[in-house]
Amino acid sequence: MTEIKLITSIFLLAGCILFFFKESLINLKVSFGQVKVNNYVYIGILLIFTFLSQNTHLHYETIDWDTNSYLVSSLDILNGFLPYENSWESKQPLFYYIYAFLILISNFNLIIFKLLNDFILFLISWVMFTTISARGTGAGKSFLASIFYLLLMSPTWAQVEKTELYCVLILSFVLLIQFKFQDSKYAIPFSGFLLGLSVLINLGSILFVAPALLSYPKSDFNFKKFLNSLFKFSTGFLIPIAVFSIVYFQNNLFDIFITTNIKIPFAYTQESFNFIKEFSVFIKSIYNFNPFIYLSLIFLFLVSFLKILMALKNRRNASFVFDQKTMLYLITSLCVYYIAGHGYYHHLYYFIFFVPFLVVKYLDTFDSRNFGLLLLASILFSSFSYFPQSFTNLKNTEEIYKNYPLYNISKELDLIINEQDQILATDGVLTLFYLQKSNFSYIVHPTNHKEKFITNELIEINYLIEDELVSLLNLDPKVIICGNNTHFNCEIYDWKNNYQELDVKKYLEYKPYQLFNPGSEKGETVRVFIRND
Repeated sequence: MTEIKLITSIFLLAGCILFFFKESLINLKVSFGQVKVNNYVYIGILLIFTFLSQNTHLHYETIDWDTNSYLVSSLDILNGFLPYENSWESKQPLFYYIYAFLILISNFNLIIFKLLNDFILFLISWVMFTTISARGTGAGKSFLASIFYLLLMSPTWAQVEKTELYCVLILSFVLLIQFKFQDSKYAIPFSGFLLGLSVLINLGSILFVAPALLSYPKSDFNFKKFLNSLFKFSTGFLIPIAVFSIVYFQNNLFDIFITTNIKIPFAYTQESFNFIKEFSVFIKSIYNFNPFIYLSLIFLFLVSFLKILMALKNRRNASFVFDQKTMLYLITSLCVYYIAGHGYYHHLYYFIFFVPFLVVKYLDTFDSRNFGLLLLASILFSSFSYFPQSFTNLKNTEEIYKNYPLYNISKELDLIINEQDQILATDGVLTLFYLQKSNFSYIVHPTNHKEKFITNELIEINYLIEDELVSLLNLDPKVIICGNNTHFNCEIYDWKNNYQELDVKKYLEYKPYQLFNPGSEKGETVRVFIRND
């Protein structure tokens, strides 16, 4: 392990040295035949850095169990169903098509699926690098901002495949269009189209319509031109939404489409939370993960605030066009976090994406040097604390995969059940993904059974009945999977008289590469019951 740490640290230090000699590197054109060393060096470092920062917990089968439910729901797409038609999860429909696509190209391999999502994060950092460079900023500073973004996305809670990740990828292309192709006649409608797609992944993306529109005014702005831009943008925005609406309407599923994408999200946002307290908890989590990332973040915001005050005092607003756009997006991203109303860290994915753009203008040469030193310290800290585990995980993906607890449980179940047998999973739903089976329950995510703002809406449109779990138990499904952290308690109900328990403890015991659900204070207990036939 010491050797791994040393090698990793040397590699990362070399990457940082490349940055500090950026003035020479940017102009470097060393030819080896037809090969030239230029900005692709930065992109290559970003790629390697992404995988080192994102796989410290690859040996955990489950980081966030929402992902497991999304995987199961996405199987419906591959079986010819529309989202919400055969099973229900709370996210917007296009999200499940993305998951289904990634499932297909990963060949149902969970490890490959996770690595593909790492590649999506790399694409975001690449587009960020390209966008910032397109504004005439040096490659070095663009690289600095992108590395900072990847560091902010390296804690455990960020290593999950949430809807916000795909929305951020789309938003990164929107910014690229605005900053590099703004004069194109297709820029405005295509930006609208992209945001329409983003809303079909996560409804919170709709808040970015306003900053996207306000980012297009020209020097000869007038109201007529604004209305024309609004029409082009709205047309592009509404096209994908209209397509999905028509498809659901034609399939007599418009009621569940509206309920899932309007009624339930509205009810979700009504829950209140302490914005200041929860945001401070988020900042504290960054400090606990890597104190130098925390200091870099504080330094960036302090310098940005002082530079804004100086600009306003000197009335140098003309030079702040790019910054105004960035600040508008940044404020909007905090609004998404506030309106979501729960304080979950993944609601801050948008905010994290826009923070590095502050590096572009608010840091001059002197500030960049100091910020770069803090960033270097952040990288070295991570290289000794976290990256060696990533390196080890990436070398042992096959061993990790074959020792995943629920993967092994699913293999044992596969020997017992046939294609027609039903599985009611109120926990451990990832087994359904491995077995490529739908849940016997219409609701997939275990905790959604107890969310009244969900169940009441589904009952109202006859997609659910009262006491659904009890009704399903009375139908004696072949397999029942339950746990200790969900609405359904394995210790109650007399249904166990008709079932025998499968011994799965051997798969859940602690061993290297076999850990399950990090951060759970109670630990996860999955129990599997097979009907006596």
